[in-house]
Amino acid sequence: MPDIRPEQQVLAIEAIKSIGRLPAHAAFSDLIAALHHLADARGFDFAELLNAAQRSYRTHLNEASEYKIGDEVRLLRRPNESGTVVRQVTNAPGTLTLHVHVPGAPHLRAISPDQVEPAAPFPVVGEATTAGKAELEAIALLASARRARQAPPPEAHALIAALATWSGRPVDQVATTLDPKVDLYIASSPDPRGPATRTGPEAAPSRPRPALRAVPSPKATRSIRKP
Repeated sequence: MPDIRPEQQVLAIEAIKSIGRLPAHAAFSDLIAALHHLADARGFDFAELLNAAQRSYRTHLNEASEYKIGDEVRLLRRPNESGTVVRQVTNAPGTLTLHVHVPGAPHLRAISPDQVEPAAPFPVVGEATTAGKAELEAIALLASARRARQAPPPEAHALIAALATWSGRPVDQVATTLDPKVDLYIASSPDPRGPATRTGPEAAPSRPRPALRAVPSPKATRSIRKP
């Protein structure tokens, strides 16, 4: 691995010192160029270093955010709505956007962290202590009822009502947005009851087929002479 040449080291030091006295753009450009020289001298891939720096930068922003994924928040611009932070997106200027899932809303709410505040605690229903757990339990109950071709149980109605009250969305909208999730749950998980039992004529065991016997062709029969 090559050593850093003295002029490269001086260039980097001067670039760092120039941050305080040169126009910001020029100073940072010189600093990045100097770091590029140092990376080359050390045998590092500068593009890989930049990618690693970007990942660290995004991590620092996420750690600095007051709200994390899974936090329940109330939307200040929609004061009746509450939801769960499901994603953090780093924008070009170095700011964060929170993607908030509001039960009953057709799409995620994209909003800046300064436009939310901690939500009221979710009303506990059974073992569901958060909105996310309540939604998962409701989906499982609805899927089980749909598979059995039965009406949804009272527990599912209670969970949906709690989600509607907490999120600020109408009950029917909460139920409607759960429908495709129930279909996906059914399609992606096996039926706990096992394979369906067949009834009717098709369920009767089939009779064993008789063994096939070789039958000589007429031509072969004519070629056989009696003694």
